Amino acid sequence: MGGSITRVTFVPRTPLWTGDIRRQSNEIKETGLLGSLRWWTEAVLRALGRYVCDPTHGNEAGVDPCPYKDHPDHYCIGCAIFGATGRRRSFRLQVGQAAEWTGTAVVSLPIKPRDRTHGWTLQPGVSRDTTLEIIGLSPHFEPAVVLFPLTIAARWAAIGAKTRLGYGVVELLDPADQGAGLEQFQEGLAKLTQHTLLRADRPDQQALPNLRDMFFAKVRFKITDDWLSGLGGMRKKVLDWCHAHSYSAVPVTPLVKNWLRFEPEGKKLWSPPGAVSTGEVDKWLFGFAGSHKRQAGRINVSWAYPLGKALWELRLWGWLPRGNTVPSGFNRQLFLNKLQTHLKSPQESVLGFIPGGSITGVDWQECTEGLVGTHFLRQLMNVTQDTSTAVKEG
Repeated sequence: MGGSITRVTFVPRTPLWTGDIRRQSNEIKETGLLGSLRWWTEAVLRALGRYVCDPTHGNEAGVDPCPYKDHPDHYCIGCAIFGATGRRRSFRLQVGQAAEWTGTAVVSLPIKPRDRTHGWTLQPGVSRDTTLEIIGLSPHFEPAVVLFPLTIAARWAAIGAKTRLGYGVVELLDPADQGAGLEQFQEGLAKLTQHTLLRADRPDQQALPNLRDMFFAKVRFKITDDWLSGLGGMRKKVLDWCHAHSYSAVPVTPLVKNWLRFEPEGKKLWSPPGAVSTGEVDKWLFGFAGSHKRQAGRINVSWAYPLGKALWELRLWGWLPRGNTVPSGFNRQLFLNKLQTHLKSPQESVLGFIPGGSITGVDWQECTEGLVGTHFLRQLMNVTQDTSTAVKEG
């Protein structure tokens, strides 16, 4: 199918990030979508037990990037799809011309929670329907190789740049009609790898993103007149900014992240019992920026977005590796159990701003111990969008 074109339409629930290196562009950049899509594809491949190198960090995680040093014509399946030194990418992306916001200037929105020294700065993004073209560059490329990971991200998380700030929650129009299922994905991999010399080494990938190590939650709630009171004096400024850019979604991401990381009720969910210091766990979960090194947080929160007249939703998802990458004192499964219980149990407040009685449903997904990757992927694809689900706790 070399030269084939598959068109996918995004309906943004939260804005898609725009911006160049100076944060002054009003168009979606293919590079942001491509980098995000590669991350999700690699996570799906590892969940299926496939080896994928880490091209962004070299051998920092103990995994040499492609091409393989001992066999320079051998590549991992990830690089067979997305390209590497000496190998062309098997497809390219093209964003439709309408994918731009119409503001006259880039107006940022600084948000600094109460009693905090630092905060977040949000930029405008695209909130209109956007068409993405997936153009095959190899006769062995099948669109499902890209569409399946894209569908997983669209259903449960977000896509594009700056998803950690809540951007990029989208609805895909009719992805199933494009052949975006697990079976088509595996068939596409088989076709592509028939004509690729694959790396034979299998180093430990425990420190690299794997969908089996992820959790997902969608929280639906009814709004009230004072549902954004947690923003304090920022409430009017935030709502005015959203109105100026015609956003129906509201950026509650900083509010939730601040509550989860710093507020006593939020810290109870992850703090090691009896710990004198929570510094290492804090940095592992929420990230840090040092003078020589920085690490992104592992827990993501979307903006809140409307589903109906008074029914809203937000998403939480995260990548929490297992094994020896977990900091001392942190109980991964206990944290997930506590978070799920917090979302589903009646209480005064959920995530620091949602009145407990207003929660109408929670969709929770995690890959419990013993559940193989193929089963988890099917589980993510088969859950209906309007039905609350619970997983069996391991």
